[in-house]
Amino acid sequence: MPGLRRQWIGVGECQGYARAVSRLADLVHSIQPDCLVSGRVGNGVGDYDSAGDNQISVGQVKRIWETPVTMNDTWAFKKDDQNWKPTSVLIRQLVQVASRGGNYLLNIGPTSEGTIPQPSVDRLTEVGKWVKVNSDAVYGTGPSPFPYELPWGIITTKPGKVFLHVYDWPQKNLSLFGLKSKVKNAYLLSGKTKLKFSQSNDAAKDHYAISISLPGLE
Repeated sequence: MPGLRRQWIGVGECQGYARAVSRLADLVHSIQPDCLVSGRVGNGVGDYDSAGDNQISVGQVKRIWETPVTMNDTWAFKKDDQNWKPTSVLIRQLVQVASRGGNYLLNIGPTSEGTIPQPSVDRLTEVGKWVKVNSDAVYGTGPSPFPYELPWGIITTKPGKVFLHVYDWPQKNLSLFGLKSKVKNAYLLSGKTKLKFSQSNDAAKDHYAISISLPGLE
């Protein structure tokens, strides 16, 4: 029988709450040491933090964390809820969470017959196609090295690599300031098309910049 990978526990405040949740987490770990207990158990006992429903933490978080997100406005199936998030929003949320070192927990609400609603299937398929091409920029990545938002998109990283997720294409070249490392090459993940770029570093003025020529903007 396969073991649990994660235990999601939601507990309300009550007398003896702190002691109760601590014992509960200890019980889970005693039965299955590798099982992770959600931070929603409260009192700082969980193995990782959990943001509020459909909320994405602002900036980097010190502890391991995740955020639970719905595809529409409902956690379970609700036939009248047709307010589905566009695929572009789901992808951007996924990258936002990855850029802040978190895990994106996307909810699926099956029907009473156990089937997945077609709008969910369509969005999962579209996200899957995007991830198939851009998986290197999401899986196993670290957070952005910059503590602020960028006007054109989001950054994720790996040792020796910086991934630029560009959503709002600039009118001219894409500029990134503050990157001190010498860049060897720049390319699109889709097709590995190499891009022209120029880099300028002035340590005396603490000025570091790279300008990348994007397709169709040269």
